Amino acid sequence: ATPHVAGAAALIKQLRPGLTANEIKTIIMSTAGPLAEQYDLFTQGAGKLDVVKAANAQIVIDTPVIDFGNSIRQSESKIVKIKNTGPSAKTIRIRASDTTQFDSSYTVQQVYKDLISLNIQNLTIPAYGEASLNVTINLPVAAGGILVGSVYYDVGGETYTTNYITTRLALTTINIDTKDTGASSQSVLLFDEEFRMVRSKFLDTGENAQTFFLIPPGQYVAYAIAQEQFPFFYSPSVGWPTN
Repeated sequence: ATPHVAGAAALIKQLRPGLTANEIKTIIMSTAGPLAEQYDLFTQGAGKLDVVKAANAQIVIDTPVIDFGNSIRQSESKIVKIKNTGPSAKTIRIRASDTTQFDSSYTVQQVYKDLISLNIQNLTIPAYGEASLNVTINLPVAAGGILVGSVYYDVGGETYTTNYITTRLALTTINIDTKDTGASSQSVLLFDEEFRMVRSKFLDTGENAQTFFLIPPGQYVAYAIAQEQFPFFYSPSVGWPTN
């Protein structure tokens, strides 16, 4: 896909030389269409490139993704700026999708409705003008992991999309004691309650070590393996190295 996207960016820059690199990026992403309903945002990203729609985009959104960051609060807000690139006023209807919660292995856990609130649902931007939109995500107390969804902008018979993401991840510290093992390196593997491996790290040191993981709240099992050489891992259903 990379050469196709690069080529599309070059064509758009040639056609509309006044656009910045970030504006071209957001236009390409916001005009992309979904591949198919069965693909989630982690599988398809922004979606399928639509060069003609991107080249004729009527609005430019200032960010390709609304990233709320790693939240420890009940709500997070971001300001999104929308620019009208045309010679006439544009009326935009703005709406948000449901929010999908994923766990640390990117498996869907739950779908929440109405977590996103918008300070404006309809706005009119004058020719070559700009407007600001406040997007807020209101997080349930029990929601953890990775939460994603989309904000839609309907204008002139076209729909533009900006995906949003927020995480609720805990910084977990694991200390490894390799005293008297003679190890030259270590590996740490982290499993969830269903014994799916969700994180792993290889540490090129035989000394006592400390490593960190950002993971959703929950219960996990950690394996620390000290080895004299780079390990060959087996599936949990087959067996683990004895060292």
